[in-house]
Formats: sequence, C-alpha cells, structure tokens
Amino acid sequence: MDEPRLPWLVTFDVGDDRVRRAVHKSLSRYGPRVLNTVYEIGAQPAELDRVLNTLVERLHPEDHLLALPRCRHCGSAFRGGTAEPAAPSGWVTR
Repeated sequence: MDEPRLPWLVTFDVGDDRVRRAVHKSLSRYGPRVLNTVYEIGAQPAELDRVLNTLVERLHPEDHLLALPRCRHCGSAFRGGTAEPAAPSGWVTR
C-alpha cells in the first residue's frame, strides 16, 4: 500500500535568479504556486525529502528553503529546525 500524499507549504528565499527559476520549476511539478515564493504541494514524506535534498544542493549559503506540513485536521501546523544540523522532523535549510 502506498503512503498517502501529504499537503505541504514550501517557501524559499533565493538570491540568484537562475537558482530561483530552477526552484520554481521543480516545485511547480508538485503543486500550485500560492504566492511568489510559496507553493502548496502534495508529496509522500520520502518524496518530499528527495525533492528538498535536490534543491538544497543548488542553494547558496545565504538562501533559505522551508517546508511546513499542513495538518488536515487543524488547518496548519509547523515543524522545522535549522540546517545546522538538519532537523529530522522538518526542514529549514541554508
């Protein structure tokens, strides 16, 4: 049985135009853009990890990427941590 696709809000702050376009292109495959640098995507946890790890490889040290799970029962929730070290329960990276 497949894991369910969970709703996530992914936001980013990227200074380099080329990298920002690549992040937009990658996230748009998983869901709609709701603000300029915010996407609402559906992904299984392993799939989300794979997408975020791929994006993190392209970021510069001053860039940021944040994924927030959307709780189906309460509307929203937050989990995250800093990239130094990366939190296992969420993402806030570089």
